[in-house]
Amino acid sequence: MDASGQRHTLGTFATEKAARAALAAVQTDITRGDWTDESKGQVLFGALAEQVLADQAQTLAPHTVECYESLLKRWLLPAFGNKKVSAITVLMVDSWWAAMATKTGAVNRRNAYFVLSGIMRKAVRYGYVKATPCMVENAAKDVSKPRPHLPLPDFERILAATPERLHAPLWLAFGAHLRLGELTGLDRRHIDLKAGTISIEQQAQQARGGLQIRQTKTGTAETIKLPARALSEIAAYLRANPKLPNSPLFNGERGGRLSRGYIYKYWVKAAAEMGLPDAHFHDTRHTGLTIAAQAGATTKELMRRARHSTQAVSIRYQHATDQRDAEVADRMNALMEREPERGPGRPEFMRS
Repeated sequence: MDASGQRHTLGTFATEKAARAALAAVQTDITRGDWTDESKGQVLFGALAEQVLADQAQTLAPHTVECYESLLKRWLLPAFGNKKVSAITVLMVDSWWAAMATKTGAVNRRNAYFVLSGIMRKAVRYGYVKATPCMVENAAKDVSKPRPHLPLPDFERILAATPERLHAPLWLAFGAHLRLGELTGLDRRHIDLKAGTISIEQQAQQARGGLQIRQTKTGTAETIKLPARALSEIAAYLRANPKLPNSPLFNGERGGRLSRGYIYKYWVKAAAEMGLPDAHFHDTRHTGLTIAAQAGATTKELMRRARHSTQAVSIRYQHATDQRDAEVADRMNALMEREPERGPGRPEFMRS
C-alpha cells in the first residue's frame, strides 16, 4: 500500500523470505520518498509528450508551442515516441545527443534536448520514473552565434529603403527596443505624447487560429521614455493618422493591424538592397540598448528598458563597438598624458 492508500502488487516470489525482502525494500523507498509505481512507467513517451504539451499550451505563446511541436515531430518522436518512459536510459539519451550533432545545427540540437529534458522532468514529477535520463553535460550552454553590431547609420540606410508606412514603426522599435511582436501589438493608448512615453504591455502573436494579443514575452508591462528622434517620428505619424485609444497603432496596407510578415518582408528586402543582407530586425534592439548603455544607463536601467528578467541577458546586449572602444582608449591616453612625471616604479594610476 502506497502513501495514498492504494494497493500494489510486487508479483510472486519463490520463497516467503524473498517476498519479505522485496516488501521491506519498497517500504524503505516509500519512507524516503523514492518509490515509484513501475506500472506508471509503462506509458509511452509519445503519449506523455502530447499530455505535457497540451498542458503547457495554456500558458505558452502560440509560436513557442508550434516550435515545440515541430521539434517533437522532427527529432524526438522518431527516436523515443514508441518507447516506454521507464525504458529510456541515460545511455539512450547520450547516444541520441551524439547522433544529433551530425543531423542538425547546434541551436536545433540544444532546443530539442530542452524539450526532451522538460518532458522527462514531468515524468519524474508524475512518479513515472525515479530520475531523469537527461544528464548530458553542457547541453544547456548558449550555442547561438553573437549578433554583429548594427551601426546607427546602417539602420538609417535600411529604414530609408523601406516603404514610408514603416518609417514611424521602425523608429519606435529602435527607440523603445521593441521585439517584433511588441511592435505589432501596440495600440494608440500605449503612446503618451505629452509624457513622451510608451507602455509595452502586450504582443501580437500569429497562431493557427489567427492573430492573438497576449502578454509580453516576460509577462511584465513597462513604461519607458522615448528618445527625442523616435518621439518626434511617432508624433508626426499620429498627427497625420489620428486614432481611437484601443485601435491598432500601426496598420497594414489592407487596414488591419500591421503584421510581422509585412515588416519582415520589407526589412529583408531593404537590407539586401543596402548591401546588408545579414542585418536582422532584432538587431535594432541590440543597437538601441548599446546606445543606451553608452549614454550611461546602468544594468538595472537597461533591464527596465529592455524588459529583461535577468541581468545576464541585459549585459549581453551591451556590445562594445569599435568606435566606442577607440573613444575609451583616447580618453585613457589623455589621462595618462596629464599624469606628472614620477620616479622609478609603476605610475600611481596603475597601483592597486
